[in-house]
Amino acid sequence: MQKLTNVESQRMMAVMGDLLDRLNYLTYVPLEPQTSLLDALRESRCFNSAELLREHWRWEQLYLQATQAMDSRQDDIADQVRVTARALCRDLRENPVAVEVLYHKGTTAHDRSEDLQMLVKALSELTDLTHAQLDKTLEDAKSKKELMAVAESRMKQAEDERLAIREKLTEMRKTKEEEVALLDAQVQKLRTELHTINQTASHELMMIETDLKEAQAKAHDQHSEEMKLLLDQASALEVRAAKMAQEHQEEEDGLRKKKCKMAAEVAAVVEKFDSEMETMESELRTLEETFRKEREQCEQFNEHFLKAN
Repeated sequence: MQKLTNVESQRMMAVMGDLLDRLNYLTYVPLEPQTSLLDALRESRCFNSAELLREHWRWEQLYLQATQAMDSRQDDIADQVRVTARALCRDLRENPVAVEVLYHKGTTAHDRSEDLQMLVKALSELTDLTHAQLDKTLEDAKSKKELMAVAESRMKQAEDERLAIREKLTEMRKTKEEEVALLDAQVQKLRTELHTINQTASHELMMIETDLKEAQAKAHDQHSEEMKLLLDQASALEVRAAKMAQEHQEEEDGLRKKKCKMAAEVAAVVEKFDSEMETMESELRTLEETFRKEREQCEQFNEHFLKAN
């Protein structure tokens, strides 16, 4: 068998390595659609990977349905499954963030397909064997060294990118958690302030109502006392007026009886009586006017406090 050139050997190893990577990617793809995995890809801004994975699952479901129903379109649907699988593998090869999400959120170790893992293992062994066969000559050894250097460089670069992405994701998660904690603290502070304001407002309203009730009660008591005092004064004045009228009547009767006997003194007594009566009537009118004004004022106070209540 003609030996392969260095370039051809490198090309063959690259093809086999790419195939091995693609098969390894597929071992982490769940057999059943998982919305949580799609959401995780979208949160990491791997929108194209999420869409390709969703489309691949859709064609797999259609293929299973067609197989069960013995649909004649099985071959066409199987071709679409292969097309979507290749597209998904190409996207994952160029998107280390999506691969990281798939490794952490995809199929767990005990759920991965054993057949597919065995195929990956066999292909890996075949790759190693082929690589060993290609390294028999010095040129192949040099090619192997260069290829290993390239592979190690790619692995180191991929590892650095993965670590950088993980560090960035950790930083973003930490920043987001700090922002959420800050917002929670602000919300809690606002709730505490609102509770304090409500308590203060309730206390002030209670104090205002208490002061208002006390003022109303005090004004009512004062009004009642003033009304009682005025009524007592009015009653006393009425009694005094009645008593004075009775006394004057008795005195007038006595004077009439003595009219004949005291004709000379009648004019003086009558004049004196009239003068005293005018004076007393003037006082009575003054007292009645004062009583009327005070009663009107009391009625106004009473109406005012009735409206206030």
